[in-house]
Amino acid sequence: MAAVFFRYMDLHEVDPDVGSCCIADSVSDYVSKALRLAFDGEYQSRVRNAIIDRRHRIFDEKSVSFEWGKFLTRALRIRISDEELAS
Repeated sequence: MAAVFFRYMDLHEVDPDVGSCCIADSVSDYVSKALRLAFDGEYQSRVRNAIIDRRHRIFDEKSVSFEWGKFLTRALRIRISDEELAS
């Protein structure tokens, strides 16, 4: 689910170098990205700033919150109507 959030934020529009910072397509890619984020302080700062700049796209967008809520209720097997979830 986090990959969807990162894609939705379009981080590459803020900083082209950090656009694919948090989405890996293999285990080795994941390790490489995790190590870069852990040990490259300047890159980590740029990623952090890009996320801060775009986080409103997730937290302020009602459709994103609604879909996230639907996912969680399905994952947790909680019965709740869409109307209740939207309120």
